[in-house]
Amino acid sequence: MIRNNLLRQRATAACIKRFEHGGPTAGAVASSKGFGEKERAVENQWAKMHDAEKIKALKDALHKQSETTKKLQEEIENIRRSVSSK
Repeated sequence: MIRNNLLRQRATAACIKRFEHGGPTAGAVASSKGFGEKERAVENQWAKMHDAEKIKALKDALHKQSETTKKLQEEIENIRRSVSSK
């Protein structure tokens, strides 16, 4: 049991020493050329999908508004007919 604790302490100390002195730095992977290009491509793909969703929502809203406008124009025309026939 004491031996296991001692091994754990040494392993922990080795990890700490490695990261404090020249171990992998934060963002080291992100600085590579291939990763940056892939990340940019994924972001562009997300942006295109997001824009497509927004455009679809706007088209749906426009279609709904056009139907409402058409109904209102028909009501106005019916009111004009009823007023002119009196």
